Amino acid sequence: MLFEGDGYSEEWQKEAAKRGLPNVKTTPLALDAMITDKALQLFESNNVYSPIEIEARHEIELEKYIKKVQIESRIMGELATSHILPAAIRYQNALLNNVKGLKDLDFPEAAYINQKQILSKIAELINKISELVEKMIATRKFVMK
Repeated sequence: MLFEGDGYSEEWQKEAAKRGLPNVKTTPLALDAMITDKALQLFESNNVYSPIEIEARHEIELEKYIKKVQIESRIMGELATSHILPAAIRYQNALLNNVKGLKDLDFPEAAYINQKQILSKIAELINKISELVEKMIATRKFVMK
């Protein structure tokens, strides 16, 4: 039976359990299947890999995974600081100028209350993005030590 659904869904978790399949949720843990006693014995008994070779392959795969995560997080940080935040700040400034203009023309606050709420939410999100990007960079640097 072929499963055509979302491999991350709760439906798949139930289906995998029903079929007796492991449902490992992270790549590093999935890669650990390479070095279980059962896998080592299988590779060795079929003259595919020696235990040293499979452990080396496991280490290489983990290193490749870490490097990919490092690259992706570096790119994500660059996108956030070079593209997303500047665009959000430009939008924030446009809203701010709109609210100021309406205030200066003595419009009632009801005319721009929604823009003020959006402005507040954007300021909150800009701060959150900045905070999380800094945290991600610090974590990435710590992991690389």
